[in-house]
Order: sequence, then C-alpha cells, then structure tokens
Amino acid sequence: MLDYNILTKLAQEAAQQKHRERPTVEAVFLVGSVARRDSVLTTQIDIELLLVDYKPPGETDLYPFQWLSDQVLVECHTLDARIFQDKKLLRTDPLLAPILNEAITLFDPRHLLDVVQAGLRSRFWDAETTYQRARAAYQTAWQAFRGIARYSRMAAPKPFPLADLNTLFQIVEASSLAIFNIGQQPPFGRAHWQNFAQVCQN
Repeated sequence: MLDYNILTKLAQEAAQQKHRERPTVEAVFLVGSVARRDSVLTTQIDIELLLVDYKPPGETDLYPFQWLSDQVLVECHTLDARIFQDKKLLRTDPLLAPILNEAITLFDPRHLLDVVQAGLRSRFWDAETTYQRARAAYQTAWQAFRGIARYSRMAAPKPFPLADLNTLFQIVEASSLAIFNIGQQPPFGRAHWQNFAQVCQN
C-alpha cells in the first residue's frame, strides 16, 4: 500500500513530463481513485491524468499507459481545451462533470480548473443539475439503442458485427452513467463507506 503523498508526487512528476513532451498541453489534472483517495485501500495503483490540450494528438500519436513500477500505472486521457469555453456543458456532462468536480490540479498556469470547479460546485448536488446529467446519459443510451433495436425482433448474426458490439458497449456505459449520476453520494457519504472499508481490512 503506497502513501498518498508519494502517489501525488509521482503524479506531479508525470504531469511535468507530459507537459515537456507536448507543449500544447495547457493543464494536467489528477482524476480518478487517487484524486478521491480511494486508491489507498488497494495494492495496485492506477494514477489517472487528464491532459487539457489545445491541439489534441491523433490516436496513433497517443501513448496513454505507462508503468512506473509493478504497482503503479499512469493512465492519460486527453481533453480538447476548447470544451472549457462551454461552462453549461461541463456542468451537465454526465461523465466530465463528476470527474472535474473531484479533480486536483497538477499543472494549470491559467487556472482553468479553479474557474470550472467554482461553477460546478455551486450547483453540483442541485437536484435539477443532477437530473440534467442523468437525462443526458439516458438520451445517449436511448439513441444508441435505436441503432441495434432490430435485434429485439430477430436473431443476432454470428459473428456479431463489431460496430454493433461497440454500440452495445455505449448503451451499457451511458446507462451506467445515468444510474451513477442519480445515485452518486456527496463526499461526506462516500467518506463513511471508505472508513467502513478500512475497518473491514484491519
């Protein structure tokens, strides 16, 4: 089990390295289980970095994974910097809003995250905003389902088309996001279950 301060130091070093490799990176945020401090309960650590890039690389130029040791993996996700211009989208996006709400700044000279979180946290747990995020995820799942709804009336072919399999994955992911945004607990609620898990381990 690695100390949280060691993990954040490793994340900071990885963020600086990514910025040196790609000068177009405007900011790097720590997200995921390490940012939430959930990772202290596990022995294998996944350090997730969100890179805000005004010139995002193509898929062939992106190397998202890097093992730092047998225990620590750095995983990078890239976000187009232009999305920060739409504050409403960031607040109601079922995937990005929860991620950015809990993100920690590693490199952010323009204070992009401070501005976004100020807008997010003022209304994040608001019922209407929560509903908007869940509904956006549901609509994504419904639109994807319409693309493979024909299988409810006919047998699926063998082998199953890869494109339709990807669509099925999108449906599951979007449906899960809808449920997650409705059922997501505020920080004080999650802290209770973290403490409970720690007690069980001891």
